[in-house]
Amino acid sequence: MPPKTVPFSVRITEDDAEFLSRLEFKGAKTPSDRFRALIAERRAAENEIEGYQAWFDEITRIMGPAVQKIRADEHGAGLSSELVKRSFEWLPDLLAFFLSYTSDQGEGTQPPLLGLEKGLHERISRIMDGTLEMGASDFRLCYDPETVKTRIASTMELSALMQEIMTRKKKEIGDE
Repeated sequence: MPPKTVPFSVRITEDDAEFLSRLEFKGAKTPSDRFRALIAERRAAENEIEGYQAWFDEITRIMGPAVQKIRADEHGAGLSSELVKRSFEWLPDLLAFFLSYTSDQGEGTQPPLLGLEKGLHERISRIMDGTLEMGASDFRLCYDPETVKTRIASTMELSALMQEIMTRKKKEIGDE
């Protein structure tokens, strides 16, 4: 037996009504259908987002309209950015990994925290490596190569400094 339904009346602005009419849900044709589908989607999101893949799918869904707009704008402007394109891949992975860390892994226990740190470090390192790889093309595949080069130059300086410090520490340990 289907659940009992109750009538529900709501007044919304014309802009909200237009927004509701643009939403696409499988099988939803009327405003009432869309409203029910919107509630069902939100309920599912609150109750069912658990684990990496579920978070990845949700983040990808949320990013979808922005990604589509950016791609359309790039097409219209005749531009492309490898950095932006890679961000579409990196962001859902990083956020899904982070958000899938749950308290049921053992609140305050060391191994899950170590795994969280390791996983975040791996992902952030991949982002850094990918950005540095773009430098091999002199960042020509970015909207504004000079802006990216300027920022990456300070990162490279910091990296060189860290390498120097690490080398010095190794020598000090070896001398002891």
